[in-house]
Parts: sequence; structure tokens; C-alpha cells
Amino acid sequence: MERFAKGVIRYRVFILLVAAAVTIGFSTALPKLYPDDDVMQFLPANDPEVQLFRRVNERFGGLDVAIVGLESKDLFSETRLQQIRKLTRHIGEVEGVFDVLSFTEVPNPVPGPLGLTVEPLVGQVPSDPEEMAALKKKVLANENAVGNLISEDGHAAIILCFLGGDRPPIHVADDIKKVASSIWTGDGIYFGGNPFIRAFVAGGTNEDLRKLTPVVAFVVLIVTFLLFRKPIGVLLSLGVVGIALVWLMGAMALRGKGITITGSALPTLMLAIGGAYGIHILSAYFAGKSKTVEGRIVEAMKSVGAPVAVSAATTCAGFISFLAMDVAPMRDFGAAVAIGVAVTGLLALTVIPAVLSFGKKVPRSLGAAMLAKPLGK
Repeated sequence: MERFAKGVIRYRVFILLVAAAVTIGFSTALPKLYPDDDVMQFLPANDPEVQLFRRVNERFGGLDVAIVGLESKDLFSETRLQQIRKLTRHIGEVEGVFDVLSFTEVPNPVPGPLGLTVEPLVGQVPSDPEEMAALKKKVLANENAVGNLISEDGHAAIILCFLGGDRPPIHVADDIKKVASSIWTGDGIYFGGNPFIRAFVAGGTNEDLRKLTPVVAFVVLIVTFLLFRKPIGVLLSLGVVGIALVWLMGAMALRGKGITITGSALPTLMLAIGGAYGIHILSAYFAGKSKTVEGRIVEAMKSVGAPVAVSAATTCAGFISFLAMDVAPMRDFGAAVAIGVAVTGLLALTVIPAVLSFGKKVPRSLGAAMLAKPLGK
């Protein structure tokens, strides 16, 4: 590792310029990164029943149905029936919805002497109580509506929204939810079906990235600062992980890959695992005995360089074993973590010594840091 350390010091400018150029290049692809909300990809692709399920969905579109559930004790009132009718028609105008079905709009075939007559199950919404009671009796006697679009007791109903076109289902589901919530007053409105599940997954993934990553970064930052008591130590230990994340996420975006539920854990996991490599090198650098900066770097690399490389390699091997799984997102997750750990280890062994080599003074011993003695014990 001595020759490697001296080589890093010798070509430090080149190493830093290459690292900066690659980081800038990958960062331009980050806006293309999107949340991958398809929960179906977590099913084993080679399972016969899963394959049958996918073929049925491709033919009949079962996964492209958004469900709006409605509940009210006075479902058969003029106000509620008008709301359901208005809601059904407004959802039908949402871009990406090609058909809507509710009990107020469902056709009701009636046989007659001249043949089959098709008329709406619910025609003009009555205001007279007796006419409303007759309408309720008529609807709840309809075998096609009861159990499919309305409950037997008449207190709950659903609206089936059939999606089509190229618009992302999560955007269609979001618009359906906005329309429904603006028309249906009070409580008793629910949303289900694959489009809403996908919207929830996408929102949860973004929420995890937004909330968990800063928390983990803050904890690592505080611990690193208490250990080294030097801004350069904090900056370098977190910086290499940040650079590795930009490379990893940028590569995923360039490949057209999105962030799945498991992928949302990548920043947190990388900070927890990858941050240790830089800390090992920095701790050896600050705890060294040499009287020169270059001597400290060589001493640190001889001491912990090989263990850091081996540690990164064994961690990569562990995550590469995910490739044996039958679930595609888990295979992608394992490969992404393995690549991220390898990049973090490489940056820790090159970028950190290259930056440290620009120092003019030998740093104080690590023993002077606040956490050195308790951690040593």
C-alpha cells in the first residue's frame, strides 16, 4: 500500500479532476430519476401463477382499475345520488380514464314485448320520498348492481374507474382523488386499486428519501465531528459517500431505472456502510506518528488501506449474493449497493488521501478528540 499511497499523492490533481468531472456528469442525469411504483415487479417472475396473472391482466386490464369507495347511511337521498352521478361524470373527464362505472350510471336491460330495452338503472333523481323509496327498492333488487357496485344494505357503493392511454397511473389516480374529494362531502370516501397503491408507493418512496437521509447524515456528521473535531474530517468522510451516491443514482437514471421501495433505502444504507471507510483512513491519519503530511498518509494507508479494501470487497460480495433471488427489485438493489460500496471504498482510498496531501501542517493526534478515550476503552 506504500506505493499505492505515493502514487495517489503524485497524481492527486488528476484524481481529483477525474472525480469532479465524473460527479458533474452523473449529476446532470439526476433529474431523470423517478420513483418506480410498480409493485407487481416484486412477484417472482418465473412463478407459473404469477405469469398467468400477468397474461390475464394484459388481456383484460384488471390492474388498471382505480376504485373509489363511498359510504353513507343516507346513500339514497337526493343530495348523495346527485353527488355520485356528478362524481362519476367528472371522473370520466379525467385525462387517462377511458370508462367509469357506478350504480347511478349502469345500464339496466329490461325485456319487453318488442325485445330488450336498455335504460339507466337510475334515471331522473327523484325528490319525492315515495319515489326515492321505490328507486331504492329497484336498485337493491338488481342482481348486477348489488354486490358489485352497491352493498346489500344500500349504505356503501363503489365507482370503478378504468384507466387507459400512456399517462402514468399515479398521475391519473392523483387527479381522481382530487375530483372525488372535492365533490363528496363529509367522511366515508375511500380509494383502492392498483393505481392508488402505486401512487402510495411512489409517495412513500419520496417521503423516505426526503426524511430519512437527512437524519442519518446528521447523526453521522455529529459523530464524525465529535471524533475528529476538524471540519476536514467531517467533509471528507461524508463527501466520499455523497459523491458515490451521485454516481450510483446518476447511473441508475441513465439506465432508465427508477427508485423502488427497496431502492429508497440506498442513501441511508450507503451513509451507514460507506461512511466507515473514510473514517478508518482519517482516524489512522490523525493517529499517526510521522512528522510530515505525506508520511502520515503513507502510514495510514499501510495501516488500514488493505483492511478497508478487503472490507469493501466482502461487503460487495454479500450484496452480490442478492442476484440469486427470484425478485427483480431485490436483485437490482443488491447490485446497486455492491456497486455503491465499491465506489465508496475506491473514493475513500484515493480522494481522501489526495485531498489530505494538500495539507501544510501535520494534524494533532486523534487522542486529543473528545470521543477518543471513551471509544478507546
